Amino acid sequence: LLSPRHCFCTPLAMAADAGEVAGRGGRIDVLPFDDLLHGFGGFLDAALAAQQESAAVEARALEAALLAERGDEDAASVVVATHAALAQAWAELGPVAEAGELLDKNALLAMDAAIEALEAPYVGMPGLKTDRVPAQLLSAEPGSKLYPNLVKKVQALGTRSAADLAQRLGEARRAWLLQGGRSEELDRSL
Repeated sequence: LLSPRHCFCTPLAMAADAGEVAGRGGRIDVLPFDDLLHGFGGFLDAALAAQQESAAVEARALEAALLAERGDEDAASVVVATHAALAQAWAELGPVAEAGELLDKNALLAMDAAIEALEAPYVGMPGLKTDRVPAQLLSAEPGSKLYPNLVKKVQALGTRSAADLAQRLGEARRAWLLQGGRSEELDRSL
């Protein structure tokens, strides 16, 4: 009789036809359940270690490619300029939005242009969701169904910190490089 601890058969046993296994004298091989779990545990530990090492190699190669692709100073200047433009537009739009009045189209366009400049190198990249104000929201007027969404979007953009913008730019740059074909060194290491 088999106990619950002996519930997994080897492929040899599964291939048995009517209880007979050629060359084994009719014996069915059974692995103890604890041995099976121990074997899976060792395999999973090794797979996790390999995955972590691979991720570390990828991270080092990606950081090197990021520095070579566009220096941190360039990225920082783009973030500072975008943050300044968004803050300036929000200074004008914030009080008007809170009063529920019509938002100035020029200030909205300036805000949208700042986001467009930040995202320009990565436009059309699969998986990148733009932060730009959608055209249908740009035309929303007070009292319309879309106007509260416009106010929320403008407020979210206008109050975004420089750190948030830098993080978003960094994520876009990483995704752009990981697509491949941008850095030979990175492509070789991946």
